Amino acid sequence: QHQKRAAATAYTFAMLAADYMEKAMPELAAATAKQRRQHFKAHIIPAIGSLPARAVTAEDVRLMLQQTGKKTTPNVAELVLTATSETFKHGQKAGAVTTNPCFGLSAFAIVGKPQATRLRLKLTEDELRIILPELHTIGRANELAVLILLSTCVRIGELTRAEWEHIDLERGEWFIPDANSKTGRGFTVPLVPKVVEWFTDLHTLACGSRFVMPARQTRRLRTHGKEMPSEQRALNAMLHKLTDRLEGVRRFTPHDLRSTARSHLAELGVSVVVAERCLNHTLGGLVALYDRHDYLSERRAALVKLNAFLLSCLDGTPYVRDNVIPFPVAA
Repeated sequence: QHQKRAAATAYTFAMLAADYMEKAMPELAAATAKQRRQHFKAHIIPAIGSLPARAVTAEDVRLMLQQTGKKTTPNVAELVLTATSETFKHGQKAGAVTTNPCFGLSAFAIVGKPQATRLRLKLTEDELRIILPELHTIGRANELAVLILLSTCVRIGELTRAEWEHIDLERGEWFIPDANSKTGRGFTVPLVPKVVEWFTDLHTLACGSRFVMPARQTRRLRTHGKEMPSEQRALNAMLHKLTDRLEGVRRFTPHDLRSTARSHLAELGVSVVVAERCLNHTLGGLVALYDRHDYLSERRAALVKLNAFLLSCLDGTPYVRDNVIPFPVAA
């Protein structure tokens, strides 16, 4: 017992963090675990990693949060505090530390309140009818990327990291593997006929690359020394240039295309469950527990309807929202 206590006392915070990441973090969602590892690497370990875990004080943590707030944002500082506190809680359970110096600290009290979170944008039908016909001016690959994002409801990162081996154009299906999915769970996206055509065009533009949207800057290829996917920020910059010269539209990001697609699915009469599954959102409560159906056929039908609406905006033709013909009122 004395030897165990002596070994625990000798733990540096970096050693305690490594033990926490090995034993506790596998229980976290994949995206959360990835983010937390980044915070350890960039902010926490450089500041307090070499200190004995039992010797870390509230003042040490406060100074670390101050430095984090200067380099990043209050929101990141709050996440850093959470990661540090969870590590000490793990250490208390394991007997490596006796106290948690994070107790009672507030990142926002130390670095200031965070800026208000930007709400996701829904591009209106009027805006889409202005934007979509002008997409060709930002290059064919970027045009196709925007149209595919709107028509499939996927995240920009899922598209830029996609490889041709994941896409079956004959079956009209795109499998997003666990490693490319934000949720960490693989997901099959149904591809409607027009989207298959757009992917076919991208395949030609890829010039033999294994990536659907390969990086084209030689500088980036030289830096990494291998073939790389396109940078997400490149599309964002092109969209800002486009909207800045168009009248009657707001600036938007690639992620706003998801909220736009989701909103128009609702307007087109798609049920909440099917629309949420189109976005690969987890259905909470008893629905998530008991409903194991993947809604592939229902999602395909919903995306057919969404794509028809988007094509009408692209072509400048009216969109008939249903096939109900009102009868004239009798005299």
